[in-house]
Formats: sequence, C-alpha cells, structure tokens
Amino acid sequence: MEIVLSRITLFAPDEMTSRWSISHDFAGEFGLEYSSEAAGRLRKALPRGAQIEYEADAVTVTIAKRSNVVPALLAVYECLGWDPAEVLAAGPRILAYERPRPRKIAVGDVFLVPVAEDQFGIGQVLDVHYGHPTVAVFRVTGTEGELEVGHAQICRGRPLTILHTLGNSLLTGKWRIIGNERVRLNPSSGPGGKMFEVGSVSYGWDGPVVQILRAHIGIGPWNPYPKEEDSLVHLVMK
Repeated sequence: MEIVLSRITLFAPDEMTSRWSISHDFAGEFGLEYSSEAAGRLRKALPRGAQIEYEADAVTVTIAKRSNVVPALLAVYECLGWDPAEVLAAGPRILAYERPRPRKIAVGDVFLVPVAEDQFGIGQVLDVHYGHPTVAVFRVTGTEGELEVGHAQICRGRPLTILHTLGNSLLTGKWRIIGNERVRLNPSSGPGGKMFEVGSVSYGWDGPVVQILRAHIGIGPWNPYPKEEDSLVHLVMK
C-alpha cells in the first residue's frame, strides 16, 4: 500500500518487506549538495526507531513499528518546515493498516504463471531453501481450467527449465497454487549445473520464468538481453 502525501509517498509493509519507508531528494529540499548531509540533519531530528540510508539522489527513512510512523513523519515535516496537517490526517489510516503475510509454500506445490491473456504456464516447487523456492517450469501452457484439470499429469512430464528464485509471486499469491503433487525431479538438475544444491541458476525475485514461457509459446524473444550468453535458450532443459 502507498499513502501519497503532497510532498512524499509513504510505503507500507507488504509480503516481502516489514518496514514502513519514505524515499526522497531531501538534499534538494534542504538546499544541500549531498544526500549524506541531508541524512545527517534528519538523523538528529528523527525519534528512536527510525533508520536512515542514503545514496546519490535520495535519502530513505524506514520505520519498523506502526506506532512510530506518525511521530517520524512529523519530525521530518517539522525539520523541513512543512505543514504537518496531512500527516495527522493520515494517522488513522496508518494505525489501522495490517501487513499482509507471505503465503506459505511447500515442496510439491503446483502453481499457475500468467503469461498472456487467458494463457498460463504451470510450475512446481521442487525445494525450499531459506524460505525461497527452486521451481520447475513445464512445457505445457493453457487456460486455468485446462491446467487445473491436467496438472497431475503435467508434473510427470519434461520440464522447460529449473530455477532457484526468491519467489515473490508465489509468496504474494500472484502465482496461484492449484494443488500439490509428489516431486519427481531433482531440484539441482537444471541447466548450468548445481549451485549450492538448490537449483542450477539462482535469480532474485521471480527470475526469467515469465519471459521463458512467453518465448516458449512464441510471443517473446529468446534473447531479450544484449549479451548472447544471457540468452534464455541457455536455461532450457534439453
């Protein structure tokens, strides 16, 4: 969830993050040259419980506890001489917010991957390593109904690829789990050899799962990256 205020946007915790945050060019607001200088000013003004990070063009403030969000924002507004009325108005909405929890995933879970209008791919969780899944993506695509009916047989077939990912779409429910079947594939047997025994190639977030499926059904390129060695073809199981 985002709470858009007149000068900044407040980002609420979600399935993947546990802290509230704002990120803004505070150096520009202070009339300073460096974000590090702006971070120093804010650090002195902010109450305990707020953390500050900075990079070239922005300072990010994160707050762990929901009850500390409004005091932290009021401190920022006071430091910059902004009218705090909108922060006070947003207070009840902030205090009422409940963070959505990540969905639980288990070895054997079979899931659908949206790849085009009314077209889905199908995958299976082969292993879970520190909360993140190694997944097999199969060579079959179809409608939700077709894949739900045939998912047990599909999971006995040949995979298109096996990848280790952070599994964001599984944890948020974007990739809907439709059943659980016995795993018949080695989670470390994907292209590229073993990597820490949890899949062959490791990717942040969902990795190139959707891109591979789109290329497989002919609606996307196999080489969307500048370097030939990054071609998706290299991830396809032979």
